[in-house]
Amino acid sequence: MTFAPARSIDGGRSGTWTAGSRRRRGPRIVSPHVEIEPKTRYPQLAPAEQPTSVHEIAERLFPAYSIPEGSVRLAGCSLEDRFFVRVGFEFANRSEEAFFDGDGNHVEPRTVHSLGLTRTKELARPPLEASVEVSRVVEAATRWARRELAIPDPPRRMDIAVIWCKYARGKLRFSIHGGVVDIPFADWTRLLTPPPFVCPHTGIRSYHIAATDDGRVVAAEAIARCEETGTRTLGGDLVTCAATGKRVLPAETVPCPVSNDRIVKRAAIECPHCKMPVHPKQLERGMCGACRALGSVRKNDPRLARLLGEYPALDRWRAWKLYESDSKYWISAARWMSRLMIVLDRDTLQIESMAKAPRFRRGWKTIPPDRYEDEMKR
Repeated sequence: MTFAPARSIDGGRSGTWTAGSRRRRGPRIVSPHVEIEPKTRYPQLAPAEQPTSVHEIAERLFPAYSIPEGSVRLAGCSLEDRFFVRVGFEFANRSEEAFFDGDGNHVEPRTVHSLGLTRTKELARPPLEASVEVSRVVEAATRWARRELAIPDPPRRMDIAVIWCKYARGKLRFSIHGGVVDIPFADWTRLLTPPPFVCPHTGIRSYHIAATDDGRVVAAEAIARCEETGTRTLGGDLVTCAATGKRVLPAETVPCPVSNDRIVKRAAIECPHCKMPVHPKQLERGMCGACRALGSVRKNDPRLARLLGEYPALDRWRAWKLYESDSKYWISAARWMSRLMIVLDRDTLQIESMAKAPRFRRGWKTIPPDRYEDEMKR
């Protein structure tokens, strides 16, 4: 692995070195006045407490998730070795310690603490077979000390150590009832925490993951059951029945043609006159609100003219009455000894219900669709 060079804090270019870097034969002297630790190999250290294997990463991440009907696994996980340099400055009257990343940038105390750079252990087998080239980092550290510590004289001595930290990158893969979803993660292994699952359908952030009956992997908090069928689905997929208050799938409802309220099919009551399934509250005196609101219209009414143009057989009927809703027409007519009631789609004029009754007696009879044409002519 190789990291691209980055701009250092002093404005110059400073290298980030990894296993492919070339080793110098000995430590580099920053200036004639500074003595660098006289070793051909700098101490190779690592934080005393940091996960160093994929197995440890799995142990840190997996327990956070609740997946009663599924599983989680790592769908690829790589561990990268990235180094920091610890520099001990010894001046004439004081000593200071500071940390720098591989690009020569000073590391803030908060980051030093969180990465455990002050509690280290020696590496028996460091990532590199030879010493790490840290001369440019040391040069940047010297300039930083002169500028930030406000000490005009250069340090007498600099004790240098290389600290290796692990950086993890990968994906968590959740599988439930054939549905699969991935969650990426990337962080220092010491700081790595389980990323929350962000439900793609609701945006809910959760560690409880489940699947709907149609195979969508979602946050468990987003799942609800249809109170008619028991189907597990997203709460947002359900509608509220205006008659019962139950939360149900839209397929389990019908729209009331009079009020446009959605009601569960079994709660709808058929109007004795027009034979349409309506909200129970629409029925009064044995009729739905539309049948009660029928008003007389003349034959030259544009709505009636349109109807007669579509169904010429109706031209022989008289005593027209009409009610119009947002989506439907209720039309009644009479001739001789019969009364006719038709409900049509307002846009297409497709007949949705037809009923017939004797003119001077009660009791409407439903006409099946294959009899519509004949009954309009009779």
